[in-house]
Amino acid sequence: MRPIRRKQFPENLRRLVKEEDYPGLDVFICTADPFREPPINVVNTALSLMAYDYPTDKISVYVSDDGGSALTLFAFMEAAKFASYWLPFCRENNLMERSPKEYFASNYNSCSPTKIEKIKTMYENMKVKVENAVERGEISEEYITNDEERKAFSKWTDGFTSIDHPAVIQVILDKSKDKDITGNLMPSLIYVSRQKSKTSPHHFKAGALNVLDINSIVRDGGACFAILKGLHF
Repeated sequence: MRPIRRKQFPENLRRLVKEEDYPGLDVFICTADPFREPPINVVNTALSLMAYDYPTDKISVYVSDDGGSALTLFAFMEAAKFASYWLPFCRENNLMERSPKEYFASNYNSCSPTKIEKIKTMYENMKVKVENAVERGEISEEYITNDEERKAFSKWTDGFTSIDHPAVIQVILDKSKDKDITGNLMPSLIYVSRQKSKTSPHHFKAGALNVLDINSIVRDGGACFAILKGLHF
């Protein structure tokens, strides 16, 4: 046997290819139940992806919530606010571990303790809000800070269930206009919950991915894509 060991040299990418020629990257994250798959864990996956060392105008993160839960949408709205601080923090300190959960659990020494404690406090505050909402099974009015958020959550009417509901598509971040605290554009973050009806079969995960494919093609012209579920980087 002759095992082959390959090594990657990402630092050569910019030397060989101009950034404007990088392919677009659409990443699909699939979840279905905020009680079986805690939203804060899925949020950590998304934050890690959004902090990729890659041109932000080339990245779109799509979250497929097949359970159609307002709790999941709330978690990602809170994650988007935190991302405006987290992405610059990762960039300025050249972090390799870009999942906040994993980073704060490690023996980090990338920058001053004061800066670390500040960003960690922000993460913990976000985590508490998300976990409190899931524990209560509802989003407290005090957590809704503006009319845009109120409008988004108004889609969850009394007749809305995980197996019978209209399609919900919410652009949480738009890479053409939304910026972080340093003025840099952030990747797109899009929440998608496909339409469901009790009278129709939905082909389970395949049906959800079909909807994501369509949204990706319409918004980003069919960029290269990857599918993730339950992964934390």
